[in-house]
Amino acid sequence: MTMEEVMRDTTAFGGYAMYAFVTALFLILGNWTVFAQLVVGIILCYAFTLPIRYFFFRRRPDKQSHSGFFTRIDAGSFPSIHSTRVVILAIILCRFFNNPLVSVLFALGVIGVIVTRVTLKRHYLSDALGGVVIGSIAGWLTLALTPHVLAALGW
Repeated sequence: MTMEEVMRDTTAFGGYAMYAFVTALFLILGNWTVFAQLVVGIILCYAFTLPIRYFFFRRRPDKQSHSGFFTRIDAGSFPSIHSTRVVILAIILCRFFNNPLVSVLFALGVIGVIVTRVTLKRHYLSDALGGVVIGSIAGWLTLALTPHVLAALGW
């Protein structure tokens, strides 16, 4: 396994596929609380990051081209959506597992995503750290809002 493959695998922890997999897993397991937290978390992730990426556009280090709304969002560098997603995921799952060792592992995963996003030249360090800040806000807001969402749904 090459270093490039290791970095791509590590950065995948902040990818949408990983987030969707974990969300589906909690749905299948019937844990409605964590499932709802993950759904609320991803909604907040995009509600915060997409407008910032569009209105405060910052070109990626690898200078990705763009021609429309969605390609402009994808070509934007700030904030890192991978960093935002992985932090939201870590906050929710650390609360779920409530285990210091698991929390350390998630913290290492967050650091790994930050390092790989910068190393792969998809983001500047400030983009990844901005994603961590937004992810932290969204993650804690998710934990605060989800009981109200569940109550409104009658769950």
